[in-house]
Amino acid sequence: MTTPLLSILICTLPDRRALAADLLTDLDRQITAGSYQEAVELLISDKEGVSIGAKRNALVGAANGHYSAFIDDDDRVADTYISDHMRLLDGDTHLDGIGFYGIMTKDGRNPTKFIHSARFQHWGQRTVGRDIEYLRTLNHWNVVRNEFRKLAPFEDISMGEDHKQSDLMRSLINPVLTIDLTHAPMYFYQVRTGISITTLN
Repeated sequence: MTTPLLSILICTLPDRRALAADLLTDLDRQITAGSYQEAVELLISDKEGVSIGAKRNALVGAANGHYSAFIDDDDRVADTYISDHMRLLDGDTHLDGIGFYGIMTKDGRNPTKFIHSARFQHWGQRTVGRDIEYLRTLNHWNVVRNEFRKLAPFEDISMGEDHKQSDLMRSLINPVLTIDLTHAPMYFYQVRTGISITTLN
């Protein structure tokens, strides 16, 4: 069996399985269109009674890919998400990670740009004209060497587990061995009242 290049990891909850199914349909279509069936694996966890951090760690441990990235079940990615990342990896494993930019909305309103890049040393924000842009180091949404994720586990909590893990992972990543996708938004973070963990807490 061929070792996949990329593992895409999805945590979900029983009452969000329909959202996860829609996301999986989108990803399956991208994988099939690009003939990436052997290069990309999809893993999902809907285990109950454990924290999001514990689910994330279990998925990282189960991933077979050289690289991994999480996509939250209530979010969406660009139609070219798979092909753009696979083009940069191109069967090679020299990169430490891939940055991108995305758009955050709350209940479909107030689109705000966020940028994930190894060029940033801390989480922060900047003002561009009248707009705010959120700046992040590479985190769980980014394609990163899976070995780094194993060395930087998530806390056993269900909110905020990504921040500390991102800081731990940053110390392992060589920014020179990263590249940023800047031609189009790759990730759409959709905060939904009553659905997103952020609003439930």
